[in-house]
Amino acid sequence: MTDEETSESATTATKSDKQHINIFSRGDLLYWKCEYEKAKNHFQMILISPPISLLDSARCYSSLGAVSTELKNYEEAINNYHKQLDLLIKLKIPNETEGDIAKCLMSIGMVYFLQQDYAQAISYQKQALDTLAIVTPAHDLTSKIYRNIANLYAKTKEFDSALEYFQKAL
Repeated sequence: MTDEETSESATTATKSDKQHINIFSRGDLLYWKCEYEKAKNHFQMILISPPISLLDSARCYSSLGAVSTELKNYEEAINNYHKQLDLLIKLKIPNETEGDIAKCLMSIGMVYFLQQDYAQAISYQKQALDTLAIVTPAHDLTSKIYRNIANLYAKTKEFDSALEYFQKAL
């Protein structure tokens, strides 16, 4: 490969990377500006645009889940997070996707928390914890999950269990 071809190839890759980042940035900006309906429309458009990767589809469903949660469309949020979860499981790369799967399970658990379905919330937080148990060394999300579970047990007035998980969070 000549220097000119190498330079052209690098430029093409950079343009591709920028385009990839840009497909999400507008929706992310709308989300952070609390323009949830517009953000939702943006992420839905990405899903129906020319073929996108499974990873990009998973990213869209995660964003749609977050938007739906903010709009208090909890069932829709759960459905979007489950679509994300299905895609992440299909993509499963040992020691790489466990963190994303755990975050997705945590998000589902938090939606159940918002619906005051604490048993389901605890179940999903524990599934997230089990997913991270595969990864060594301990993942940085582990403490956060322990804290989430502790708070959920406190909500259900199971204070001994809450204390146990708060101690594990340390």
